[in-house]
Amino acid sequence: MRTLYFLSLLLVVASGTVFGQACFRIESILVDACGSPEGENEMVRIRIGPNALNTSQLQITWPNNFNPYLGICQSAQTATKVAAMNAQIQACGYFLEPTNGVLPADATVLIITSSNYDQTAHDYAGLSDTLYVIFQCAGNTTGHLANWVDGCNPGSGNRTTTISFGAGCTQMVTYNRCSLTNQNGGIGGSPAERDGARVDFSPNGVATYANDGCTIPYTPLTIGANFVSGQASFCSNETVPVQAVVNGSGVNPMWSSANGTFSDPNSLLSFFTPSPGSSGSVALTFSIENGCGNLISTTISATILPNPEVLLNSVIMQDGCSQLAEITASGASTYTWSTGEQTASISVDVSGVYTVVGSNTCGTDEATVSVELSSEELSFAVSPDTIICPGGSALLSANGDYTFSWSAHPFITFSEEHLAVVSPTVPAVFTVVASDENGCTGEQSVFVDVYDLPELSVSPDSFGFLEDEFELWAQADAEGTYYWSPTEFLSCTNCATTYSQPNQSMIYTVTFVDSNGCSIQKDVRVRLESTLFIPNAFTPDNDGWNDVFGVHGADLDEFELMVFNRWGELIVSMKSYDEVWDGTYKGRLSPEGVYPWVLRFRDNDGIQYERMGHVTLIRR
Repeated sequence: MRTLYFLSLLLVVASGTVFGQACFRIESILVDACGSPEGENEMVRIRIGPNALNTSQLQITWPNNFNPYLGICQSAQTATKVAAMNAQIQACGYFLEPTNGVLPADATVLIITSSNYDQTAHDYAGLSDTLYVIFQCAGNTTGHLANWVDGCNPGSGNRTTTISFGAGCTQMVTYNRCSLTNQNGGIGGSPAERDGARVDFSPNGVATYANDGCTIPYTPLTIGANFVSGQASFCSNETVPVQAVVNGSGVNPMWSSANGTFSDPNSLLSFFTPSPGSSGSVALTFSIENGCGNLISTTISATILPNPEVLLNSVIMQDGCSQLAEITASGASTYTWSTGEQTASISVDVSGVYTVVGSNTCGTDEATVSVELSSEELSFAVSPDTIICPGGSALLSANGDYTFSWSAHPFITFSEEHLAVVSPTVPAVFTVVASDENGCTGEQSVFVDVYDLPELSVSPDSFGFLEDEFELWAQADAEGTYYWSPTEFLSCTNCATTYSQPNQSMIYTVTFVDSNGCSIQKDVRVRLESTLFIPNAFTPDNDGWNDVFGVHGADLDEFELMVFNRWGELIVSMKSYDEVWDGTYKGRLSPEGVYPWVLRFRDNDGIQYERMGHVTLIRR
């Protein structure tokens, strides 16, 4: 029966030091070991603090004190056992003995009770950490600790282990043998069921009892993260504490977020500050490496509340031939007007300047609007101010039971009563006049702004040969999405950088669409030089290798390859890539020798070429 009890003893790890400034800590004791004699297979696991310790200073007082501490032995025998233990590991862990007795800072150390330890009694396959292992010299064969026994009396069941490195560097831990659990989770049972009983100790020495039997599954590193306050919503100008919880051994902890920074990204407890202008849902990720160097991550989400940004919209309403203005504020939670009112909308019948202060949990903002009213003007609603992309159009409307007339403007492409279609190339104001049957009139304007068209740079035209790979790139001065067309031969059709390996010359068009929906296009040309390859020898012996002679290439619109014998007589003429010469002429095998050839061809740019050479016919 075999066990690896320490694989399930996972720690809460911060950065570097795991337990304050203690010189070492007892983490776990394997009380009921596997193998026989059991007394030579028992184990204690300790963790060294921020300073190295030496085994020469180690002293242990065992619970069964008739077994004296025999010192630490390190020899060829222990080296052989450590090598055998390492041979069983299937993960990335490793056992090693200390050099000159030095136990390094932060090291995890396994103390085995005898150099006669039976290394076949335990399974180390899942180990994913580096453990220093030291052996008490042989001599004690009976148990150093105290297992559960029939009729166990908890009142007298306490057993204490004391470990010291001298100079006040001492720790004492106590467990109760009557609380040891068996492999079924209960107490007692047969000796085989009790094998694997262990005691784990918290940093302050509190004991917990477990038994994973003689085959221990590896428990992976687990992590969690949370907002210390419990609140996942906060303002963009706030700094909030976040905390990670790590269960197991891990290194290189790291906080990261695309939407802000951390006061100490390598600490479990850190403070997150959102990036200026951040709002909405954001993700905060905590990651740490396990003993195998694999990165484990967890993400928590937060909502960044916007600072108030008060916007005002005023609507002029006609009452007979007099006007009222309804002013509506948005972008905050509560509002206080210069009139003393505290609603989102107010109605005014006097021209003037009106101010509102909007507030939410993140602060205040102020906005002002100037209202001009006329008792002779009709009041009606028009489309809100808007923004369009360059080259785009906006549909403007006027609403009301009136007759409408749009003022002449060079950017109006169509108008009819309530509606007008406008296509400004620069910011422009469009005015509509309303009139009723009583002769009252009113006038409203709509401002149409134009987004700036993003600048787009693209890779230069490329020239190359068949089977070449070409890098095509586009770079805009704004956030957005790239689309390449046509899609043939491209590695990615919606990336800023893509790669093409065409079999013909191509003209690619990249379209960039920014976050406003505005787009711009540019072309990139990939031109393939006409390519060809003509062998200088062939062996028509029907062995399936180099049996025929012909043209290999691409992108030739038309060609003719003519082969002659030594007397200048035309033997064969080939006009496609599929036509080849098999080394015969008029049904007979042509003799070995050198045969001249002439190639005439036209490439895809319409340029005529003529090439001459020779091929050697070899018969084997």
